[in-house]
Amino acid sequence: MKKYIAPAIAGLLLTLSHPTFLHVDLGFLAWVALVPLVVTLRDKTQGERFIIGAIAGAVHFLTALYWLVYTLNTYGNLNIPGSVFVALLLVAMETAYVVLFSLLLGIAMDRVPRLAMAAAVPFLWVAVESLRNCTPFGGFPWVLLGYSQGAYTVIAQAADLGGVYVISFLVALVNGALVDIIEWRTRKDRPLPKGSIAAAVLLFAVSIVYGTWRIKDVEVRNEAATPIVAAALQGNIRQDMKWDENSERIILSNYLKLQKQAMDAGAELIVWPEAATPFALERSLTGVIMAKRLARTGKYTLLGSVDYTFENGRPKFTNSAYLVGPSGIEGKYAKMQLVPFSERLPFAEYLGWVDKIVKGATGNFNPGKKIEVFRLPRGSMSVIICYEAIFGGLVRRFRKEGAQLLVNITNDAWFGNTSAPRQHLAMAAFRCIENHCWMVRAANTGISAFVDPLGRVKSSSGLFYEDMLIEEVRFMPEITPYAMWGNIFLYAVLLVCIAGIVWIMVLKRKERAD
Repeated sequence: MKKYIAPAIAGLLLTLSHPTFLHVDLGFLAWVALVPLVVTLRDKTQGERFIIGAIAGAVHFLTALYWLVYTLNTYGNLNIPGSVFVALLLVAMETAYVVLFSLLLGIAMDRVPRLAMAAAVPFLWVAVESLRNCTPFGGFPWVLLGYSQGAYTVIAQAADLGGVYVISFLVALVNGALVDIIEWRTRKDRPLPKGSIAAAVLLFAVSIVYGTWRIKDVEVRNEAATPIVAAALQGNIRQDMKWDENSERIILSNYLKLQKQAMDAGAELIVWPEAATPFALERSLTGVIMAKRLARTGKYTLLGSVDYTFENGRPKFTNSAYLVGPSGIEGKYAKMQLVPFSERLPFAEYLGWVDKIVKGATGNFNPGKKIEVFRLPRGSMSVIICYEAIFGGLVRRFRKEGAQLLVNITNDAWFGNTSAPRQHLAMAAFRCIENHCWMVRAANTGISAFVDPLGRVKSSSGLFYEDMLIEEVRFMPEITPYAMWGNIFLYAVLLVCIAGIVWIMVLKRKERAD
C-alpha cells in the first residue's frame, strides 16, 4: 500500500497549486507535484501503473472539483445521488488522462530505461493534457498545470507564445529534471542526464528573461493604446430569483441603479453579467423598452440575456450577449462553447438514460455559430460567456478577428462560496496574457474583475455582495504570436510524441528480431 501513498500526495499537490478555499497562493507546489507520481511509476507493471495514475488523478480531481456536487444539487435541480453520479462521471473522465499519462510514461521507461524524465515528462504531460480540450463531451480543460503559475507574472508571460500549454510544459520539465536528479542519487545504474537537466535550467532561465522583457514591452504599448472607462456591474441576484416572474422588477431596478452609479462615475462602457435580464431582451416588451432606455443614455452597455427562435414549431434557445449603443441594439453574440450537462446534454440521442437519472435537469441551449467582434468608436471588443473563458483556442480566434478588448460575462452563482469562482478567474486571466489585451469581467455574484494584458488583476470584487467596479482599460491593437499562429507549439509537442512512439515501436521490433 505504501507505493500508492506517493501518487495520492501528487494529486493533492496538484490541487493545492491552484486557487482553493484556503485563499493562499501555493502555485510553487506545481514545480514538484508530479515528482511523487513519476518516481513511483519506475519498475512497475502496467497494471500497477494504471492504479497509480488512477489514484493520482482521482485525488486531484475529487479535491479540485468537489464543488460540482454542491452546484448540481443546489442549482441544477438534481438530487444528491444524481449530483454525485454526474460529478463522478466527469472526475472519472478527467482521471483517465492521468492514467493515460502514467501508462505511456511507463512504456517509455520500460523500452528506454535510461530515458531522461526531463525529456519525457513534459512532452507526454502536455500531449495528454491537450486531449482534455477536445473530449466527446465538448472538453473540460479545467485547472491545467500551467494555470497554477498565474500569480507569478514573469513566468506566465511565455503563454503569449503558445498558450497555457507552454507554461504546463515548463513546469512539467522542471518536475522531470527533479526526478532525474532523485534517480541519479538513489539508483547506482542511473547516470546523471546532464543534457536534459541543463536544458531544464536553461529554459527556466530563458523564461525569466523573456518574461521580464515582455512585461516592459507590454507596459509601453499599453500606455500608447486608446483608453476607455469601463464598469462591471455585480447585481448579486440569487439563482432562485433569476427566472422568477415576481422578481423581474426587483432585478431590473437593481441593475438600472448600478447602471446609473456607473454613468455618474464616468463609465463609457458598462458591462452586466451573463443572463442578467430575467427575460429575453429582444423577445419581450419589457426588454425592448429597456434597450431603448439604455440607448438614450448615449453610453455603451453590454449585457447577457437569453434569446430564442422557432424551428419546426419548437423554440431554440441561445445564451447570448447584446451590445446596446446610442442607436439601439448594435450587436449580438451567441455562446459557442456550452457547458456539458448544464446547458446541454452531449449526444442526447444516445445518452437519454443520463437525462432520466438527473430527472431532466440538463439544459436545452443551442450553440452559437460564429465569432462576433463589436465595433465601438475608439476600438473593437468581443465577449466570451462564462465557461468559454477556459478555452484559449476559442478566445484567440476573437483576438485574431480583430478584438482589441475582451469582456467576460459570467454567472458564478452556480459555484457557491467554493474554490470554483477563484479557479475560474485565474483561468480567465490567462486569456489576457495569451492575447495581450485587457479584460472586463462582470460576474453576477462575483468574482468581477479588471485584468490587464499581463494577466494581473487590477481590481476585483468579493463574493456574494452587490458591487460596481470601474477602471480605465485600453484597446490593444497588436496581437501575440499565439493569437496569430495558434497552437503551433502544441502541434510540435504532439509531433515529438508521435516520433517517440514510432521510435519505441522500432526498438521493440528490433528486440523481437534479435
